[in-house]
Amino acid sequence: MHTVRTELRHLETLRIDPAYYHPMHLQDAVTLESFGSDPMGLAGKFFTGPFGSKLPSHLYLDAGVPLFRVGNVGSMEVNMHDMAYLHPAIHEELKSSEVGPGDLLIVKASVGEKICKVPDWIDRANITQHIIAVRSNGYFDTDYLSAFLFGQYGRRQLIRRSLGSIIQYLGVNDARTILVPSLDSCTQTYIGNKVRQAEQLRARVSADQIAIEILLADFNPQVLAGGRTSRIANSLIEDSLNPNAYMPAFIEAEKIVQNFDHATLKEVSISVSDGPFGSNLKVEDYRTDKNAEHPVVRVLNCVNGIFKQEDLVWIDSKKQAELNRSVVVPGDLLVTKAGRIGSAAVYPDSLPNGNITSHLIRARLRNEYDVNYVAEYFETKVGKAITLRHSFKSTRPELTKTEIENCSIPFLEEPIVNKVGFFSRRKSLNTRLSILLISAAKFFVEALIDGQLFESDLIAAQKALEVGDHTPDREILSRLTRKGIDAAAEPPLFSDLDELHRALDVLNMPEEAS
Repeated sequence: MHTVRTELRHLETLRIDPAYYHPMHLQDAVTLESFGSDPMGLAGKFFTGPFGSKLPSHLYLDAGVPLFRVGNVGSMEVNMHDMAYLHPAIHEELKSSEVGPGDLLIVKASVGEKICKVPDWIDRANITQHIIAVRSNGYFDTDYLSAFLFGQYGRRQLIRRSLGSIIQYLGVNDARTILVPSLDSCTQTYIGNKVRQAEQLRARVSADQIAIEILLADFNPQVLAGGRTSRIANSLIEDSLNPNAYMPAFIEAEKIVQNFDHATLKEVSISVSDGPFGSNLKVEDYRTDKNAEHPVVRVLNCVNGIFKQEDLVWIDSKKQAELNRSVVVPGDLLVTKAGRIGSAAVYPDSLPNGNITSHLIRARLRNEYDVNYVAEYFETKVGKAITLRHSFKSTRPELTKTEIENCSIPFLEEPIVNKVGFFSRRKSLNTRLSILLISAAKFFVEALIDGQLFESDLIAAQKALEVGDHTPDREILSRLTRKGIDAAAEPPLFSDLDELHRALDVLNMPEEAS
């Protein structure tokens, strides 16, 4: 049985749940109090959305005033996927829970990872009862506050103040009591600017995605043919009894591809291979220590043509040597064959050689083909339909290596292919840098609390930046590693600071010039 003695000054009459007095939480409270902290309630106005009875799901529309639900609050960014909307008249009836640009959103259920700020391009929106909104009064820099809450000390406080044994739920009053480090406004600005730069990079990612969709408009028709049965011409009959091969929408997609110069994935590749069986790469092989040198790519790392690095797991060199057939190197095309079927991404040059799981295919394309263009094609409606046409199983479609090799890839004129490739590479780069900037902001706060960094260093860096001197900023950024500041034997967080500054410089240029 685990017991702990709690000092009287840390006892709260309204909280008698044992988890609230876990030694880790008590130590955090002592650390933050010693550092110097203020209650988050000083940040401004706290409010939440209406009870569910006032906002039933039948009021949700496909257009109108955006409604933030739990799924729309991501990890320091807005997730527009599956966003619901309200009629303006309904929104006016719920005006008391209206949110706007700059408001901070915190998910009340299963807290700790879902925090974001309403972006400038959403002029008004609403929230459900499962979200707490904080409207700043200027006491804290909102982006600094979000970085703190997303870091270890913030997350643990959110979890500590939540109630419930199965699903933790955070109350507004409890949220106000969270301790936030008291920092100089210049320090808050320096940290907050990293979050704002990440937001700007994500905005450029969205713009590049739109540009790609315009360039690939031929492969993004408004609607592909509906229905599940049709009469198939003899010329379209293949050596397959799989009904997916003859779905009207998939047949239409194939006809669209035939209108262009095209080739199969096998024809444009030097080699194609799939990942090892699950028995050869188990969860217990994944490592987090400094000996874990090689990333393992999973389905969740391939999203919308972008390679997502934040959820990577790692294996050591010995294990990778056993899986040499599934090794991936920078520039390899990755296509998912199960789960989110047909999603594609390009393995980045910022990572060492890695491995794929059994749910992915790795293709090494010939030099004359733009791998980023191919990845973006797979993400179009036609590309998705083509991969589904070659899939089998109805409930959870899957592909094999042979079937992915037979997927047709159309090629547009060279200038268009080059533009798609350029926007795709920049989209992936800016996505990666935005994630790293969020990590940097979080690490800075934690390093200050832990005494690994002096506030005067950040103040000096911010003042230097204001007169155009990047030297102190670069010196501090160079100390960051994958596991925080000055972590021994860890690779740097930013592998190329020149790359970061070039990307940030582009943000200040007109879109046409960039």
